[in-house]
Amino acid sequence: MTAMEIEYTQRKKWLLALILLNILVSLGHYIHNIIFLPQYHEPAWITPALIDSLWFVMTPLSGIGYILYSQGKFKLGLACLYSYCGMSLLVLGHYAIAPIWTLSLTINLVIFSEAIAAIFLAVYLLQFPIKPKC
Repeated sequence: MTAMEIEYTQRKKWLLALILLNILVSLGHYIHNIIFLPQYHEPAWITPALIDSLWFVMTPLSGIGYILYSQGKFKLGLACLYSYCGMSLLVLGHYAIAPIWTLSLTINLVIFSEAIAAIFLAVYLLQFPIKPKC
């Protein structure tokens, strides 16, 4: 293996680790949101079924993005991954409904942990060239 191939392999390992971290953190937030929905001060039209469906729509984008990137479809893979990050950051929309000080510490922690994980993934992706040399 050349140095570039080793670097590309390492980059993909870190990418996979960050994706898995994002999935776990977002899963924790979504489960917490479903269980404690009334504490989130959500409007009546936001139901556990809607929350479930949103998670099942956005989460596959991370895996699809990783697979596409690994297969050499770099632009499409990065587009999926950035879309996933953007959808994860929509978690901050909770604060458009309820001010931060009206939510419990636990709710704020799960919201911020998902947002921070998405930001870490997006920042990591920024260092990726559109087409790696390997």
